[in-house]
Order: sequence, then structure tokens, then C-alpha cells
Amino acid sequence: MDKKMPSELEVMKMSLFMKVMSDSTRVKILYAIKDKPKSVYEIQQLVNMSQSAVSHQLALLRGIDVVSTSRDGNKIYYSLTDSGISNILDIVKKHI
Repeated sequence: MDKKMPSELEVMKMSLFMKVMSDSTRVKILYAIKDKPKSVYEIQQLVNMSQSAVSHQLALLRGIDVVSTSRDGNKIYYSLTDSGISNILDIVKKHI
């Protein structure tokens, strides 16, 4: 049985998702928040990057709905939007 081809909009969104995910810095950031939400400071310590560089990458990831935020007082914590993102990371890692 043939699966239905995705719509043009779905293909465009899938392509954008893969393009954004193809950056090694963003993959590091996603792994940093894979298991629990973290602040920008915590992420920058794990990925060894400046705060502004991490914030810029997080904004891109938020833009395609891969990362979400929650606030605790004056701190903002970043996490994956759903377990599907974590599953994608695991599948790609197993594949390589």
C-alpha cells in the first residue's frame, strides 16, 4: 500500500526542520536539554559557547517549534517541545 505523499506545505516544513537540525551547534544544544529543562547559562556551560550565541540558536529552534520555554521567577528554562524530538536525536545517533 502506497503512503500518501505529504502536501507541499508539509514538505517545506520538513525541509526547514531538517535544515535547522543540520547544524552541529544546534544538535549540541538539543542534547543539552534532552533530558531536562535548562537555563541559557547551564546550556552555554555544557556546549562551551557564549550566551549570545546560545540565545541566537535557541531563538531559531523556538522558531520552528523544536524548543519551548518556561519561567521560574526571573529565569527562563528551555526544553524540547515533545518527546518526538528526543526520539529523532536517538534514531539519528543509532543510525550513525
